[in-house]
Amino acid sequence: MSPKRGVLFCGVLLCLLALTPKVLHSQVTTSGSVTGVVLDPSKAVVPDAEVTLTRHGTNTVQTTVTNTAGVYLFSAVAAGDYTLRCSAKGFRTAEISQVHVEVLKSIHTT
Repeated sequence: MSPKRGVLFCGVLLCLLALTPKVLHSQVTTSGSVTGVVLDPSKAVVPDAEVTLTRHGTNTVQTTVTNTAGVYLFSAVAAGDYTLRCSAKGFRTAEISQVHVEVLKSIHTT
């Protein structure tokens, strides 16, 4: 191996070693997800409904809108207790006050 190749190899190796802790750290997760389908009283899906997830204690709010199939998703939700609210034009607001999110778990609501 030529001296230049040896230096380049060592440089690449050092860069990889320097990045390893970040890569390992990024694989550790402390969150879960909340997903569901918004339905009207006749069980038809409700597109474009606004869904909010509010964390108890901190009042941190995340908001999303349902897709054309009435589906919503909150990914990377910190573990804890939440209130889920859904509102859409022409409908009354629905609320689930005890949504418990656990690490690496997906909570499904309808």
